[in-house]
Amino acid sequence: MTTKQSDQNTGIPADLLARFKSPLTHYGVLVRALRIVADTTLQEMATYMDTTPATLSGMEFGYREPSYMDLCAMRDFFQAKGLDVSFGLLSQSLHGRQS
Repeated sequence: MTTKQSDQNTGIPADLLARFKSPLTHYGVLVRALRIVADTTLQEMATYMDTTPATLSGMEFGYREPSYMDLCAMRDFFQAKGLDVSFGLLSQSLHGRQS
């Protein structure tokens, strides 16, 4: 009989818990947090940017690097939602730097 390892704090099996850990990039964490604060969805952002939610998700998970135009559109999207988001903030987050 094999025993599964589980998290010491929660007792949840480690293999199950691993599925819920965020593999988002620094950029992805920032953009997702901004969407939450702006009370908007990935779909709404994708529609605004004339792209797909899958494309934006790929950017958040680091499978696709946003272009200059993508960053400008994201900045404009968040500013239209009333958030003071700069191009520099989005750009720096791509490389894991803090402003």
